[in-house]
Amino acid sequence: MANVMEWYKFSLDNISGLMKPIIFCTSSEIEELSEAYSMNIPVAKELQKSGSSMMRTMKMESILSSIISKLGDNPIIKDIDVMFNPDYQLDVLRTLINVSKRKSFMVVWPGTYKDGKLIYAQEGYSDYKSFDLNDYDITVVI
Repeated sequence: MANVMEWYKFSLDNISGLMKPIIFCTSSEIEELSEAYSMNIPVAKELQKSGSSMMRTMKMESILSSIISKLGDNPIIKDIDVMFNPDYQLDVLRTLINVSKRKSFMVVWPGTYKDGKLIYAQEGYSDYKSFDLNDYDITVVI
């Protein structure tokens, strides 16, 4: 079950003990988030080398892990929209959790938080996803 906390109770200086990854659903209140690393282009470039959608799905975790491993300590990443491509049929949160087991990082969520769920896109769109936070051990900062 996720730990949901309000942004004013969060401090980048005290992240030990929090479930990883830490996902931010607010970006304007925390100054350090403006320095987040964009993932769309580096991930997309690596995925292009992978061929079919099925191969891209299978390689997504290792590609993301490889890119994050080259960043500094506790990096903050953003622009993860490429991961939501419906052709990949990927559980984006599960992938982020698995990668965070290798190296701790934080994520600026490209969607919204509502009623205990992280939401990407709008209902009716092919890339729409809704993640019930009861199913994930992560920290969400709202």
